[in-house]
Amino acid sequence: MLNQINNDFLMIDYKNLPSIDITINNKTYNLLVAKTDEEKEYGLKGVKELDNSEGMWFSYEDAPQKELTFWMESTSLKLNIAFINENYEIIEVLKGEPNSLEYLTCIAPDNSFIIAVIELNQSENIKSGDEVEILDESDLQDLPTSKLLVLNDDGTVQFDLGSGSNRIFSRISSRVIIHKAKKAASSKSDTDYKALGRYIFKELDRQDNRDPEYVEK
Repeated sequence: MLNQINNDFLMIDYKNLPSIDITINNKTYNLLVAKTDEEKEYGLKGVKELDNSEGMWFSYEDAPQKELTFWMESTSLKLNIAFINENYEIIEVLKGEPNSLEYLTCIAPDNSFIIAVIELNQSENIKSGDEVEILDESDLQDLPTSKLLVLNDDGTVQFDLGSGSNRIFSRISSRVIIHKAKKAASSKSDTDYKALGRYIFKELDRQDNRDPEYVEK
């Protein structure tokens, strides 16, 4: 993407923007991260051509939004604009047409917020309900190392799964749980603690109802 810059319309330095890797539907994308108001307002206006594995991540994680509006003025690309909720799921995908002045608005459903927006080529097959995996391994490294034990009803140890080598939740679920746990620990809010508990119980219920998977020896 950085080789396809429109220098006549360059107001931010793309080379100095941080980037992140995400996965949607088993495909990995490398996205530039827009954090400041100026970066978000400018977006991909200075890009003439976008590779199918590239795009931009608009970060609202520090200030979740109930409603967001994007538009394509002076943007020459055909874009999928995907709105992401706090569970790292796509709420809605809107089509951004080159240089359009149409307002593209997403309103988060009840009890949900938008924490990020992704812009990718329209050719990319993404849709509402898709999960977005973006995992900072340092989040997991911050967790204490301890044994994972399966307990009987009376509290005695039924089985020792070892130390740090097994995963109960998926990488996506782990990131959401860490995010919610940090938020609750910081706010000390009953609402945030309840949201954390509801999510954990929902994930446990999903695992209970998944079809069994086996590994052949």
